[in-house]
Amino acid sequence: MKYTNVNFRIRMRFIQVLCILIAGLIYSQDYPLKFGIKAGWNYSNVNAIDEFGEKSGYLSGIIDEAYGGFVIEKQISTKSYIQAAPTITFMDGVIFIELPVYFK
Repeated sequence: MKYTNVNFRIRMRFIQVLCILIAGLIYSQDYPLKFGIKAGWNYSNVNAIDEFGEKSGYLSGIIDEAYGGFVIEKQISTKSYIQAAPTITFMDGVIFIELPVYFK
């Protein structure tokens, strides 16, 4: 029951922030909306060994990571931009969803 309330509050906070961003974008229609896609693959070979001779780090060895997403950039004034770049990353059976929002 406790976790349900926490998840609900997080969800409501996300919806509030999203509504504020959308309201800001609605009133700045004089400036263009730019968008694009991004994708990539990261291959890493980590050979980290600690002082005890054991593998060190989160994942030692070969690491493969694929990611993809899209980028939206909205100019809100002559010198200000908001950029959102939601990205989905696949790594060793784990899926990450990242949502960085930049204010330039």
